[in-house]
Amino acid sequence: MLLEKEKVLRIAAAEASLVKAKALAEAQLIVLNAQNAGFLLLFQSANITLQKHKLAFDSLRSLRLRTSPTDIDISYLAADSVIKTKPA
Repeated sequence: MLLEKEKVLRIAAAEASLVKAKALAEAQLIVLNAQNAGFLLLFQSANITLQKHKLAFDSLRSLRLRTSPTDIDISYLAADSVIKTKPA
């Protein structure tokens, strides 16, 4: 009787674990799809069309979302405020 009870408990725990894992995977898929739709809208609104600009945005976003402290200052330099040098 005790072995049957342990078997039922283990099966129930395994099934609960499977349901939880499936729910987490489905929730993550929903979040990722929403992020993709949001990024598409953002890129269209900001007229960001080049892949390198999209990658730069994603890199900055990834740095911002890091769990370890990261201190970043981002600024824009105009073309006339940069000293251009000739290659050696």
